[in-house]
Amino acid sequence: MSRDKLALFGGMPVREKPYTTWPEFSDADCENLLQILKSGVWSRAKYTNHLKFQYENESEIAKFEQRFGSFLGTRYGIFVNSGTSALHLAFAGLDLKEGSEVITTPYTFFSTIAPLYKYRLKPVFVDIDESGNIDGGLIEAKITSKTKAVLILHCAGYPCDMEKIKRICEEHNLFLVQDCAHAISCNYNHKHVASFGDISIFSFEASKNLNCGEGGFVAVNDEKLFERMFSIQSCGRPLGEDWRSHINMSENYRPTEFQASIALTQLDKVQDQEERRIKNRILLDKLLKDNPLLEPIILKKPATSHGNYSYLLIIKKEYQSLLSGKRLAIYLETEGIPCHCGYKELVYNLKFCKQFYSDEMRREMNSQFPTAMRFSKSLVWLPQTILLSSAEDVEDVIKAINKVLEYYSK
Repeated sequence: MSRDKLALFGGMPVREKPYTTWPEFSDADCENLLQILKSGVWSRAKYTNHLKFQYENESEIAKFEQRFGSFLGTRYGIFVNSGTSALHLAFAGLDLKEGSEVITTPYTFFSTIAPLYKYRLKPVFVDIDESGNIDGGLIEAKITSKTKAVLILHCAGYPCDMEKIKRICEEHNLFLVQDCAHAISCNYNHKHVASFGDISIFSFEASKNLNCGEGGFVAVNDEKLFERMFSIQSCGRPLGEDWRSHINMSENYRPTEFQASIALTQLDKVQDQEERRIKNRILLDKLLKDNPLLEPIILKKPATSHGNYSYLLIIKKEYQSLLSGKRLAIYLETEGIPCHCGYKELVYNLKFCKQFYSDEMRREMNSQFPTAMRFSKSLVWLPQTILLSSAEDVEDVIKAINKVLEYYSK
């Protein structure tokens, strides 16, 4: 079996050993969970005065809200049962008028924009820049009298142009909502990106850099907005009043004490894990410098730290007619390198979203977002587990890439 031949065509793969398993857990995670189990107190409700619905600070949920809020540098936080719930809660809290416009990115996961359709808001899409994020220089031209908010994603953990976007929002009196699902350790000018937004949401789903299986978080600085969202996430109960009264059309987005327990002990590991990811990101940047096939997205100031949810590789233009991101991901996976091709459809082309746009409209939109279209066709995402692995493991990524390059250079 040839080592030079691509594994997809019968050659020997670069590696068969799996990369770092995820999540990483310790005795502390197990002990904390067992303590919650034995206590019989599995929800926040046990700590709440049923005669007077109020914020409490004894539960694991409350402890996490306080610790994670301090980590972000925001005043208030609400721990919920998923990142998707956090996004829906954000727009339920804003309570924008039906038909209001929200400027956002077409290159994202469906959950980012799903609340816009749910609350009958109109997404107004803007192309992305070469970091994969919404292009801050294109936002202002899309603002109309109906525009009420800007919704951004820090793609794969690369910080958006926060100073420019925040300035635009302030000048035009727009809410800034941030999808920080990839941005646990994401800083702009040495400040966590969450500190720039009106509302910033996080996901603690199984693949995320802070993982409790499922979970989410809403970070906010405005007290009234916090109180409204805290009510909505718990059946519409008003803070400070009888728990059986309900003042908001609401959902139940409450998490369990088990989720909070894991999130707390996993939060203790974030800094050490992030140092490992940064080290390997720098190594990959170095090893991919001047690579003929692929171009990495290098962190540039004023972005000061990457969220490191994924490491993105762009197929260079001279190879894009020969090789797609989807095809490259298949090659690399069969060589033993875990990866995927990211968002292979822009969100308005997803099956659910097609009901809002005619075929002609979507064709026109495709022509308006050339960078986003290129990213959807010519990108590979390496998961953060590779960044947690050893230097030798990272070098195997380059060996696999070079096998693909040799195949296309023949």
